[in-house]
Amino acid sequence: EEETARATLRRTRERFASVLIPVVVTACAVWVGVLGFTNVRTRRDEIGILRTLGVSAKHILMMFMSRHVLLGVFGGALGFAAGVIAGSYFSAVAEGAKVQIIGADFSLAGLLLASVGGATALAVIAGWIPALMATRQDPAVVLREE
Repeated sequence: EEETARATLRRTRERFASVLIPVVVTACAVWVGVLGFTNVRTRRDEIGILRTLGVSAKHILMMFMSRHVLLGVFGGALGFAAGVIAGSYFSAVAEGAKVQIIGADFSLAGLLLASVGGATALAVIAGWIPALMATRQDPAVVLREE
């Protein structure tokens, strides 16, 4: 009975995680995108001045994208730390289970790389459109509004 109860509990947790994780990832992508749009909006004057001084659109794009890369790396590392703490608290390892994602076993270092890499990719994808908007601003229009 105990084994059946544990298996039922494990399936319930897996179902809950299969719904919760995509919702959280989508919410994070939207949040990073909104932060990117806000960042571009508040820095319009700076972007206009830089473009007027001759800074290329490529350099402005790299400036905004490097910010998103750093956001993804720090967010992934923080998420990994929170996940390790939560994992040790809920401790599926204590029941003898290995950490599996899509049927593949992961070590702690593999999970760190996956979380940092995934968070960085998510931040870059979510920040791509706001960064492109920043590079396509006409400096004359921006400075005329100032």
